[in-house]
Amino acid sequence: MGRVLCVGHICVDDVYNVRKYPVEDSTVGSRTSPNRCTNQSWERGGNASNSATVLAELGNEVEYFGTLADDNLKQFFKDDMDSYGVKYTNCPVLKNSKVGTSVVICSEESGTRTIIHCKGTLTELTHGQFKERINLDNYSWIHFEGRNENQITHILQDIQEYNIKFASESDSLLGQPNYKQRKLPISIEVEKRIESISVLLPFADVAFIGKDYAMMKGARDCLHAAQIFCQQLEKGTVVICPWGEHGAAFGIAGSHQLTKVDPHPPVKIVSSLGAGDTFNAAVIHALTRNMEIEESVRFGCKVAGAKIGICGFRNLLQAIEN
Repeated sequence: MGRVLCVGHICVDDVYNVRKYPVEDSTVGSRTSPNRCTNQSWERGGNASNSATVLAELGNEVEYFGTLADDNLKQFFKDDMDSYGVKYTNCPVLKNSKVGTSVVICSEESGTRTIIHCKGTLTELTHGQFKERINLDNYSWIHFEGRNENQITHILQDIQEYNIKFASESDSLLGQPNYKQRKLPISIEVEKRIESISVLLPFADVAFIGKDYAMMKGARDCLHAAQIFCQQLEKGTVVICPWGEHGAAFGIAGSHQLTKVDPHPPVKIVSSLGAGDTFNAAVIHALTRNMEIEESVRFGCKVAGAKIGICGFRNLLQAIEN
């Protein structure tokens, strides 16, 4: 398999694991009772950045692409990506910038994660930077985090034109999902409740529709979400709708068949931080290895479930085996 490219943003996550979510105007320390902080860590975060990490852990050749700030955290990010084998040398490094920071509170009682994000001053990737630094011939799949739509739309148009040049007229591909017909398949995640990122979805061969975004569009559950977006997107687009502890659903636009996949929870929930990014990466991993769509979504649920049972991504393979 060729290299997978994950395009999006990077940030630092200041993560606090607590027994339960704090009461407003309270203090939670390492020795307080009944609630206390059991662990604190600094983690490299960001949806595309996390998905790149998981893809690397699963054995893929993977590259992260997004802007990096020339600040005191740049080396921390580079060292961490090096430790996982995630490539990043094409990333533009911008001077006089400060990377975004998230404070994350992970509740051991409920398994929830609450995120407070401050954007920082680091500007988003531009179309020109992508064209200058990325040679599409070097990749077998590109995954986009749904953000920065004004610039990403132009990048997607370039990839669409690239795929048209290599379009196959083979009868053997007729009726196959769109991603199987592309030289360079595109997957796109839309997660946040931001209406303007909808312009990205028509470019997706595989669309990951997050729960918050789907509910903004009127979805009641994952099956309903899959139905809504299968009716809206281009025929042959694979629509995948993860729904946390309720599993996931998927369908292919133009087909009337929808499938629900059960969740794969761990014995003990430790942290749900990064579970959605893990799901997306695991599905991409499976699809690039020619697994069927249903099998790929089941694998995504399995790996995401394993991730919820640990902190971070470092012991993910061991968690999957267990």
